[in-house]
Amino acid sequence: MTFEHEQAPKQETNAPVDRSFAPHTTLQEQELNFLNLFAKGIVSISIDMIEKAGSGHPGLPLGLARLGSYLYGSFLRHYPLAPTWIARDRCILSAGHGSAWLYSCLHLCGYDISKQEIENFRQKHSRTPGHPELSLSEGIETTSGPLGQGLAHAVGQALAIKMQSARLSENRVFSGNKVVAVTGDGCMMEGVQYEAMSLAGHLGLNNLVVCYDANEVCLDGPLDQCLSENVAARAIAQGWHVRYCDGRDFQSIHRAFEGLRQEQTAPVLIVVRSQIGEGAPSKAGTSAAHGAPLGANEAALTKKNWGVSSNTSFYIDPQLQECMTGKVATQESTYLAWQESFSHWRQAFPEKATLLEQMCTKQVDASVFTRTSPLGQHLISKAMASRESSSLVLQQLAQYPFFIGGSADLSSSDKTWIKASGFVNKADFSAHNIKFGVREFAMGAVASGLAQSGFLLPIVGTFLTFSDYMRAAVRLSAMMHLQVIYQFTHDSVLLGEDGPTHQPIEQIMSLRLIPGLQVLRPADPFETLYAFRAALEYNGPTALILSRQKLPNLGIAELDFAESTGRGAYVLKKFGHEDASTEVVFIATGSETALSVDTAALLLQSQESDLKCRVINMPSWHLFQDQDSIYKDKVFDSDAAKVLYVTVESGVTTGWEKIVLPYIASKRASIRGYLAIGVDHFGLSAPENDIRQELGLLPEVIVEKVNNKISRL
Repeated sequence: MTFEHEQAPKQETNAPVDRSFAPHTTLQEQELNFLNLFAKGIVSISIDMIEKAGSGHPGLPLGLARLGSYLYGSFLRHYPLAPTWIARDRCILSAGHGSAWLYSCLHLCGYDISKQEIENFRQKHSRTPGHPELSLSEGIETTSGPLGQGLAHAVGQALAIKMQSARLSENRVFSGNKVVAVTGDGCMMEGVQYEAMSLAGHLGLNNLVVCYDANEVCLDGPLDQCLSENVAARAIAQGWHVRYCDGRDFQSIHRAFEGLRQEQTAPVLIVVRSQIGEGAPSKAGTSAAHGAPLGANEAALTKKNWGVSSNTSFYIDPQLQECMTGKVATQESTYLAWQESFSHWRQAFPEKATLLEQMCTKQVDASVFTRTSPLGQHLISKAMASRESSSLVLQQLAQYPFFIGGSADLSSSDKTWIKASGFVNKADFSAHNIKFGVREFAMGAVASGLAQSGFLLPIVGTFLTFSDYMRAAVRLSAMMHLQVIYQFTHDSVLLGEDGPTHQPIEQIMSLRLIPGLQVLRPADPFETLYAFRAALEYNGPTALILSRQKLPNLGIAELDFAESTGRGAYVLKKFGHEDASTEVVFIATGSETALSVDTAALLLQSQESDLKCRVINMPSWHLFQDQDSIYKDKVFDSDAAKVLYVTVESGVTTGWEKIVLPYIASKRASIRGYLAIGVDHFGLSAPENDIRQELGLLPEVIVEKVNNKISRL
């Protein structure tokens, strides 16, 4: 049965079904023989990987063996010996559970995934984990597995290619390469794919192809038990062109891809009608093929049905290996021809070549981050919200071609808009602003795709409370060590009248829990500049936590970056006599650092006894945890006979004990205590001053609590 002429139901939309299916060419016998051998190789290796591991997902590798063969053996422009070639096509397996399919394709093509790694599938420290992980193996374009996100990464990568081409191309050197994502029914049910496909259709990304494995089976059973919508019709409504093919017929697959190099005018969805677990005698077409090994007998019979030898594990037909040698030689010729064109381009357009170098290295002039720079002087000139100071920094950084601003329909409020530029649209990809619309999850995942290009550094923003919509994307970004800057504004209950739905309580602490995510909450306008420096120096994602309300100048500009923000925590102010027998140590972040300074000053006035105070500003737990124990003790420890540690942050207090308790227990000769000032419940809708009064975020209220605690030490 063939499906390439099947059309989606009629929709009220101007986006057409792509009807350019008239076959101009057919695959010749020699090519068909090669592709069949390749598909059998995928089947053979995938089955044995999963059987040897005792776990895995055989359904996709069997159902899409021919698609994998066609992609890697015919359609994709790639060269296994230069896996990071910037003009390569990229293939992303969004349905990451089918990783055996991807590893098999890459191994057979000649990428640096050895037979030993294939045999160590899903084993400790192997380069072939259960789901694909970026940087572990060549040819893996993203970490995938959480369904739908791989498709969104593909949108980001396709968008990055368009933006790169708009900046660099004076000819076709930086155009023509495609991004192909392979998805399943699970991906198509996740909300993030809807958001990402909507954005891709809006932008008309005509270098993006999504292959939808429409096998009508999901993990729990038949698809019609949980999904009845027409996915293709939905894609058409989003501005995509749709094609169909029979995943069991190479000619049908070829017709679905034919002409995309020359004729693609919009993102294309190819609905691949396949059979999950094809060839498995008792499991094909059922959910039993999805997520467990076939078993020895079923595996042997499946190989037999595919015409694959079952006598040798991980069998590869020698004829396939011979054909692959010829394929690699052809790929090398294409690669070398491109390199020659690239060399001519660099000579003909030296300014563009310099631009490319800037985009690759992402170097920023260090003078930007100094107190004496015009920007630095502006930042110390007056009180301002850290979202405002961030905007000033961003305008300065926008002179560099790799900085990209974006927001989920909040740029006028979260201040991510780059004023010297317009916004990206299907007619102009050279701009520096991306209007993501109200699509926070997709924004986070697309930003990862932009960063994966290696040419762009995205800064994307929304309100801090809406970071929850993005959390899964931020987590994967941290896992992949991608340089993305998330600008989360309206950082506490003090944002005021919008009320508890918009007031973050647990979000800052929640973000700190993500391994590898650098969270920075600057305490004054100038420290926002230092926070950007920390983000640019970090090999991974950074969350900037910024205020809506104004922050006073605390003198942080007088301190060197390396001895202040760059340390993660540092002593900002000291009050009282050094030899006092009682010390109150305030540890605060963001707007609560100024509150702590005011509280410490008032506390000294209220106490006639032997007392001293210290205010520690702690913009980044992440950076502080990287410091050695000598520095940590210098900042936190005390020689006083009585010590009270007071943490002050307008969010949940849970978690601060990790920072403070080691110092409470460190010297048993002294008496030590701990007081947490924060907000452990949802906020309320009211003006800022009323909220401070209601929640006790005032110096006089905190002083009373501190005095009560000291009296009980």
